[in-house]
Amino acid sequence: MNARVSELVEKSRHFGKLILDKSCNGEALLTTKLVGKTFEKNLERIWKFLMTGKVSSIGIYGMGGVGKTTLTKHVYNRLLEATEKFVFWVTVSQECSITMLQDKIAHVLELDISDEHNVDKRAARLNRELFKRNNFVLILDDVWKKFGLEKVGDPLRVEGCTLILTTRSLEVCRQVGCEEIIEVERLDKNESWNLFRETLGRETELIDPKVEEIAKSMAKMCDGLPLGIITIAGSMRRVTCIRVWRNALEELKESIFGQDDDEEDNIFKVLKYSFDRLDLLHQHCFLYCSFPNSSHASRLVSRITLCTVLKIRIRSPRTVYTNITRRGNMRAAMRFRYNSDYSNPGSRSNRFCSEFGQKGFLLGFRQRSNHLHELRSLR
Repeated sequence: MNARVSELVEKSRHFGKLILDKSCNGEALLTTKLVGKTFEKNLERIWKFLMTGKVSSIGIYGMGGVGKTTLTKHVYNRLLEATEKFVFWVTVSQECSITMLQDKIAHVLELDISDEHNVDKRAARLNRELFKRNNFVLILDDVWKKFGLEKVGDPLRVEGCTLILTTRSLEVCRQVGCEEIIEVERLDKNESWNLFRETLGRETELIDPKVEEIAKSMAKMCDGLPLGIITIAGSMRRVTCIRVWRNALEELKESIFGQDDDEEDNIFKVLKYSFDRLDLLHQHCFLYCSFPNSSHASRLVSRITLCTVLKIRIRSPRTVYTNITRRGNMRAAMRFRYNSDYSNPGSRSNRFCSEFGQKGFLLGFRQRSNHLHELRSLR
């Protein structure tokens, strides 16, 4: 028995390594199908660059929610399926410092640099580790600002390395020195409507021409951004009442046109519209996810999540379980809660929103939402 236990303990010491190898070079990422001819064209263009080996760095840029990460995930998955290359995926995000980025790259390389605090020495260790590899692709997703590649191991000096980065800024692509730059454009009118209709699903029949007209208006207001289209359409699944559709359209108009005209913020406005349609309990739960880890927050989120899943009313004066009743929208809110993709972990909309949440979406709500005073009252 003791010998068996010792054997299992020894094997457990290698679990981390085995899991990481599988993740970095064999486990496909969950994603959605590409929509529109432009997306397919961009995918094939990137693939051609990778297969010829003549391009060492590729920059992919476009508005938030336009599909940069989705496109890059397809590239990642195809590399795993069709090549012997090592592929490393690192999500950078807005708040990521050089030290944090070094740690993330070290993690995918299975390199421990936690004992070194000097940025330049950490970079040197990353460089030595990269040189041990050959024929690999390093993907840096969601880069917000310029940084020196020499600070993260200078991967382009490593023979056989190809760097792919995604960003909202063309200037970042230029400053980092990308040899090829690809813009991810919005969907056209027909592509937007097709995606909206597909997301609604067959269970949502738009028999009434007036309802279909409203749906097309909502799809148009998403401005060709796949994330916005999927989010809005997901919130209207199984809705057939024209009154609910009209209310939803008016609220969407207020959300988009009632604020400053910042084009880059369009996706935030669309997603905030969906957030506003959640009942108060779910808004609190959603926003609490962006708070730093703490025993209090963890206990509260666990309690809310458990009660929500079990459909138990929370009987606390601090967390009153209410629904939106403004302009008769309680019905719409309840439909949204039970029918939309937010309640389905494996759904298309949930994957998109989870992905966007990693990129500061939650932080944006915390900074901009007028519900923060309500959150503080829960503490």
